[in-house]
Amino acid sequence: MKILRIYWRIYPMRGGMESHIYNLSKEQIQEGNDVTLMFNAGEKVTSNDIKISNFPLYRIKPQFIGVFIFYLLVLRVLYINKERFEIVHLHGDWSSALFHSILKKITGARKVCLSIHDELSTSYIKQKLMVYFLRNISIVFCTGYSTFEFMQKNFYGTSVFQPSGIKPIFLEDRKRTFNNRFQILTVANLVPKKNISFLLEIAKKLPDYKFVLIGEGPCRKKINQLIINYALENFFLLGEKNSEEINDICYESDVFLNVSLKEGTPTAILEAVATGLPIVSSNAGGIDKVLGSKNLIFKDFSITGYVNALRDLSHNIELRREISMTNLKFSKKFNWKTVANSISSDMSKY
Repeated sequence: MKILRIYWRIYPMRGGMESHIYNLSKEQIQEGNDVTLMFNAGEKVTSNDIKISNFPLYRIKPQFIGVFIFYLLVLRVLYINKERFEIVHLHGDWSSALFHSILKKITGARKVCLSIHDELSTSYIKQKLMVYFLRNISIVFCTGYSTFEFMQKNFYGTSVFQPSGIKPIFLEDRKRTFNNRFQILTVANLVPKKNISFLLEIAKKLPDYKFVLIGEGPCRKKINQLIINYALENFFLLGEKNSEEINDICYESDVFLNVSLKEGTPTAILEAVATGLPIVSSNAGGIDKVLGSKNLIFKDFSITGYVNALRDLSHNIELRREISMTNLKFSKKFNWKTVANSISSDMSKY
């Protein structure tokens, strides 16, 4: 297949979607597909890729203006180049598909696909607009289960539940030790939807447990100030780490804690699952439908509920061992080769 993949940010820009696009493209190329990326910020995967403008459009506020300019420039380049593609694959939320009809016509594509990487807005008007604007999209890939459920009920095309893949380093066979120390790990971009202030409230209630947060982002200054205000001596903000470092810290930890308000299926959770970490999480994105009954998923944000769950896990090594074994087995189906093959197959099928 000759695939044109479009999103304004790709790896090494920070984010699960950026990493998803990079890894999916590499795997599809290894399968024998011809993949071209059009982007504004990040690095090329192959020499075929096209960078749109040297100005970082993602810095423009409000963001939709930067996205709009990016797609106008994409249309201009495609019109001038006149290159043909079989499939156009868009990423982001539904607004990324506003120009899909023009993109299909300019490129001669037989289908346009969209991957939605976040939870949908709860606004009734926005949901109706989304269904209307996506009416001619061939396939919508949903990384989150709640988005998939909505699309199944309201979208007239094909919707597929497809979380991201896991990098190979997290799937390596390493021994996990179970002992009485208790370290709680969170990996998240420091943005409002990750709800880090709630995480700090939990840490405040559990002064004897060590909390480790890996991540970087615009909320870092606010988080540092809250750590000082709460006088938290058990909370450690490590900043950004590479995959090798995160993998090592996963094996030094005893549970993965996620308190996000909105998500698709967080790649960081899947990577933690692949290292055998038990998961305590909010139900953002319908994560309970993905991880099953063994992990501890909360549908509200009761501090007491999270605190009690973490205490129970800290005192029950056998339960942690049981969840760990289940998670290790479950994670095998999320290696990138399997995920990319599934997406390529769906692109051909529908």
